[in-house]
Amino acid sequence: MNGEIITNFKGHQDAVNSAVFSPDGKTILTASADHTIKLWDLNGNLIRTFGGGREKGHMFDVNSAVFSPDGKTILSASSDKTARLWDLNGRLILVMRDNNAAVNSAVFSPDGTKILTAFSNGTARVWLKPEAIYEWLQTAKIYQLSPGDRKVFGLEHSDPR
Repeated sequence: MNGEIITNFKGHQDAVNSAVFSPDGKTILTASADHTIKLWDLNGNLIRTFGGGREKGHMFDVNSAVFSPDGKTILSASSDKTARLWDLNGRLILVMRDNNAAVNSAVFSPDGTKILTAFSNGTARVWLKPEAIYEWLQTAKIYQLSPGDRKVFGLEHSDPR
């Protein structure tokens, strides 16, 4: 390395707030104040834009975006008080919302089963990814306590972790 610039990534309409390599090192992910996340090849060619639309995208600055450890999903954090999970095709999988504070950053646990978010109000939260919730529910036992009342039920689970 000699400190020479080898590639420029141009395409955002506002400040780039974060940039990361994919786990395999073959792509780059950028997050911007223009409300979008962009996926690039190493030559600076745009592969895909995530968000930027009122239906599924962030409504304010995207403060960070990262790849999952397996490189199959993307996690973004925004000043719109949400963290969003995307697949690599740009499909929105999950929105994690906090009505009180902007999400400054969001990262995956090393095993990819949990998400850690940091908020502007001095708090941080750990969330289970949808797949982890599904796996947890598959091992849970659900009991109906009162046959005549559909609202009453029980749940038993033993977490092997």
